[in-house]
Amino acid sequence: MKLRLIWPGKCRQPHLLYLLQQYQQRINRYFPCEIVETATAKGLSEREKQKILKIEGESIAKNLQPGYIICLSDQGEEMNSEEWRDFLARLFNSSVKTVNFVVGGFLGLEESILKQADKVISLSRMTFSHETIRLMLVEQLYRAITMIRGLKYAK
Repeated sequence: MKLRLIWPGKCRQPHLLYLLQQYQQRINRYFPCEIVETATAKGLSEREKQKILKIEGESIAKNLQPGYIICLSDQGEEMNSEEWRDFLARLFNSSVKTVNFVVGGFLGLEESILKQADKVISLSRMTFSHETIRLMLVEQLYRAITMIRGLKYAK
């Protein structure tokens, strides 16, 4: 199984980028894990929200591979760590070859992307920057993988 983490734009915060790369390397020990940074809408103001979402949504859509799609949204289903582990264990043991994890930009995800999702989850009802959510996702993925494998999680 291959894991693909898809989001618009590069991480601009060096300390977050370092941690993202560290967790990606850890995940790669168990599953191939690819980070896909898609195009962002440059030169547009936040007032042009629909245009930004459309541009970012089209770029994300072009990078989705056949398989299972999990979108992160503040309106998604919340799970505790054990529920997340159990959900991923079922997915990892299924016939799915690729899992696409999709995180939106600072305005979230376009509705058309959310409609393509097999599952929409929320890591919290609180608001976080889109770059922080990326880190939270890879940490929670790694945590669940270690739990599934029966390994001790290095806290």
